[in-house]
Amino acid sequence: MTWSQSFASFLQFRVPVPLSEWADAHRIIPAQGGAEPGRWRTSRTPYLRRILDAVTDPAVSQITVCSGIQLGKTEILLNTVAYHMLHDPASILLVEPSDDLVSDIGEFRIDPMIMTDPALRELFGLGATGDKSTKNGKLKTYSKNFPGGFLKLGSAAAPSDLVSRSVRVILCDEIDKYAPLALGHPVDMAIGRCTNFPDAKIVLTSSPSDKSTSEIWRRFQDSAQFEYKIPCPHCGHAFVWAWKDVQWDDTPDTARLVCPECSEVIRGAGAAPSSLLASGDWVLESGDPSLGRYGFRMSSLMSPWKTLADLVDEWLAANRTRDVDRLKTFITDRLAEPWEDDRADWGDTERTSDGRFEDAPDHSTIRYIVAGVDVQRNRIEASVWGFADNAESWILMHKVIMGDVLSDAPWQDLLKFLGTPVKLCDGRCGRIIAACIDSGDGYSTHKVYHFTSALVKFRIVPVKGIGGDKVSLISRSATPYRTPLYRLGVDRIKKIIYERLGISDPGAGYIHVPTELSEDYWQQLTAEVPTSYIDKGRKVTKWRKIRQRNEALDCAVYALAAYELFCSREGMAAAPK
Repeated sequence: MTWSQSFASFLQFRVPVPLSEWADAHRIIPAQGGAEPGRWRTSRTPYLRRILDAVTDPAVSQITVCSGIQLGKTEILLNTVAYHMLHDPASILLVEPSDDLVSDIGEFRIDPMIMTDPALRELFGLGATGDKSTKNGKLKTYSKNFPGGFLKLGSAAAPSDLVSRSVRVILCDEIDKYAPLALGHPVDMAIGRCTNFPDAKIVLTSSPSDKSTSEIWRRFQDSAQFEYKIPCPHCGHAFVWAWKDVQWDDTPDTARLVCPECSEVIRGAGAAPSSLLASGDWVLESGDPSLGRYGFRMSSLMSPWKTLADLVDEWLAANRTRDVDRLKTFITDRLAEPWEDDRADWGDTERTSDGRFEDAPDHSTIRYIVAGVDVQRNRIEASVWGFADNAESWILMHKVIMGDVLSDAPWQDLLKFLGTPVKLCDGRCGRIIAACIDSGDGYSTHKVYHFTSALVKFRIVPVKGIGGDKVSLISRSATPYRTPLYRLGVDRIKKIIYERLGISDPGAGYIHVPTELSEDYWQQLTAEVPTSYIDKGRKVTKWRKIRQRNEALDCAVYALAAYELFCSREGMAAAPK
C-alpha cells in the first residue's frame, strides 16, 4: 500500500459513523455480558438509537441519561468504548462510583467484550491461545492502551483517578452514587479533564435519587430534555408511558397499559415488545438543543426484559408493608423519577402517645413472634413483638432483667424468658421464634457471643449496630466463636420504625402499642429524632437523642431486625392453643 493509499485509509477510518449503525455492524455481546449474547441489535432496544447516535453527533457535547433498570443503559457506555477503540481512537475515562464497581465492569463487562470480539482481540494483540497484553491470564483491569488511545477505569472515590490525565471522552456511570470529595464533585472533576479537546464527548448515566440532591436530575434539567413518546396503536395518540396508565385487577398477571386518550389496552403483563417500542420517538419537551447538551429520560416500563407483572408485583410489595424505602427504590430505579418526600420531618418536635395505647388489640393476624434485646451494664431489656405478613406489628411486652451482665444470672433469666410461651389476646399461645441481642457495647460483647453461640440454631443471634444512612440494612459477618454476627444499619431501621409510627390507621406497617406499657415506654420509643442537612451536595441524616433513656427504641430496632432476618422464611409461629 502506497503512502497516499495509507493516508486515504486513515481519513476514511476517522469519518464519524452513527453509533447505532456501527454497533449493529461490529459490536458483539459476550455470553457473560448480558442476557442476549451475540451480535448487537439496536432494534431490540429501539429507544437507544437516538441516544447512541448522539454520542457520535458532532453537534452534541454532553449526553445525560436518567434511566430506570434493565433498559440497556450500560450498553450505551460499552458501545461508546468499543467505537472509540476500533473506529475513532480516543483517550477515554470511564468512572464508576467505587473501586469494587470499577473492578466489576473491567473484569465482567469490558474484558469479556474484548476477548469475544475478533477485531478487539487483534487490536490488543490477543492471539487465539496466547495473550501478550495480559498478566496472569487477565487483561489489565484499570488501564487499557490501544493504538491511538487508551481506556482508563477510575473510581469516583479516588481523586487521583479523576485528575491524572487529559481525555477526550468522559463516561460517568451511576453518578447519583458518587460521594462529593473535598476537591469538588467527582463529575465536575472528571469533566475538567476534557476541556482541552474541542471535540470532547461527555456521557452521564444514572438512576435519580432525592430530588433536592440528585446530580443526574439536575443535569437532565439543565439539558435539552427529551422524552420517549409511543403512539397508541388504536387511536394514534403519542404519549410517555407512565405508571398512572398501568392497571390491574386482583393479581399482577392481569397488568396492562392503557391509553390515556382512548382507554384501549396497549400491552399486557409481559415485557414491552420491541416492535411496539420501535413505533416511538424522542420528543423535545424543554430546553435548547443548540447548546449541545442532550438529556434523555427512560423508565423501566419500556424495558424489553422487565415484565409489567413484575413491576406491579414490586409496587404491591412496597405498598403492602408501607415500606418507604422500597417505594423510593421503585420510583427512582424503575420509573426514573426523583424521590420527593413530602411527609413532615419529626425534626425537634415530639410525637405524643395520644390515642396510640390500645386496651384489647386484635392479635388474630399475628403470625410471627420475635424479641429484640438491649444489653446495659447492670440490666438486660427485652421487647417482644408480634408481626403479621404485611408487617403490621404489635408490641406484646417489655421485660427488664436486673443484674451485672458479666455474671451468669441475668443470662439464665433471659434464656428462661425467651422460652416462655406468649399469650395473645385471641386465646392463642405462641413462642418466640427469633431474637436479636445487642453485642455492640464493648463491655459485654464476649458474654453475648458466648450466650448466643449455642442458640444460633434457635435463631437467637448477636447483632451490632452501624450508624449512617448509606450502610446496608442488614449484613452478615462472624463472631470469634465462628457463629453469625449481623451488622445492622440502625439509622435506616429507626427511620422505618418512625415511618410506621407515623401511620395513623391500622393495617400494613402500623405499630400497635398496648395500654400495659407505660408512658415512659413511649418516651423511650421516641427518644431520638432525625436531623437532616446538606453536606457537600448530599442530604445527610443523623439521629439525635432528645431524652436520655432510649432502650425501648433500641429493642424495637433489634426486634424488627429479627423479623426481617428470619420471619419471611418461617411458617406459623403463634400456634393454636
